Amino acid sequence: MGQIPVGAYVPPSAPLTAAAAVGLAVPAGVPLAVRAVLAAAAAIPVGVAAGKLDLWIKVRNVGILHRAENDLLDNRPHALGGAVVRGVATFFLKDFLLLLVAVFLGAAVLGVVLPRVPEAWYRGFEVAFVVSPAVGVAAALRTYWRRRNALAFAVGAAAAALALTIFTIAL
Repeated sequence: MGQIPVGAYVPPSAPLTAAAAVGLAVPAGVPLAVRAVLAAAAAIPVGVAAGKLDLWIKVRNVGILHRAENDLLDNRPHALGGAVVRGVATFFLKDFLLLLVAVFLGAAVLGVVLPRVPEAWYRGFEVAFVVSPAVGVAAALRTYWRRRNALAFAVGAAAAALALTIFTIAL
């Protein structure tokens, strides 16, 4: 979060990281805080891989663009829709397959790791779980802070952080 694509740089995919973390946190057997923190950490490589695959797909989509351009020059405008569908389908399949593999493989790995986490460590995971909303708010502040709407953003972020912290502690 907080990174924007500039030039050829494609940042890790925050949405895919979050989706993978949710999928990995589902298996039960240990407290939610332990599952959530370990799942979030395990999902980070998914976001990095998604960013790298996005760049590869964007380079590949240039070929689709050139084919669509040639179709238009050859007076076949109906082929443009197919080019759009191919481009969108490529991104969809990348996300779907990456999440499918990550969640199933990651769940298998976490299924082995989670039962081996000593109960003495649970308190540390609970603290990390409670603090994580504040870390997210700080990252959002750093990313989206604008002088003209700073007060409104700060009030909203503080209210969200307070609500998330209260909700998290109540769990």
